Amino acid sequence: MSMSSLRIRGGEVFLVALPIRRPHHWVGHTARIGEGYAVLRLELESGIVGWGEAQVIGTWGGDHGTRYGETPKMTASAIKDILLPAIAGENVTEIERLHARMNRALRGYPYAKAAIDV
Repeated sequence: MSMSSLRIRGGEVFLVALPIRRPHHWVGHTARIGEGYAVLRLELESGIVGWGEAQVIGTWGGDHGTRYGETPKMTASAIKDILLPAIAGENVTEIERLHARMNRALRGYPYAKAAIDV
């Protein structure tokens, strides 16, 4: 497989909310029940497709907890509008380069970046 075929072509973000089977609570979790997930479909130039997801927690994240507050909609917007354009055309195997490009494009948003990382 050539290196050019491992370049990121683009992606789509989906918001998914699954029905709740039973109440589940834990300390610090304040997301509304059934708020959902952001799911990413990432495609390479070769046609290979990968999937990532982000189950955000609005009360945690960022550099030592200083930047947080993601919701599924915010995460989806950050991926679609900022992060995907920042990494388009990059080789998916160059992880450190991808992280650096994402960090230059957007501070914080660890869940959005994790969906791409996955």
